[in-house]
Amino acid sequence: LIIPRVLAGEKIQKEDITKLGYGGLCLNCEICTFPDCHFGK
Repeated sequence: LIIPRVLAGEKIQKEDITKLGYGGLCLNCEICTFPDCHFGK
């Protein structure tokens, strides 16, 4: 997702990369507590 933007000449900031990291490992708990789940951050 970053490479095409770099090749297009866009300046990539740290914030751009950290936005791509949102999400995580869902354990499919019986009772979902997202977004308070520690995997959902």
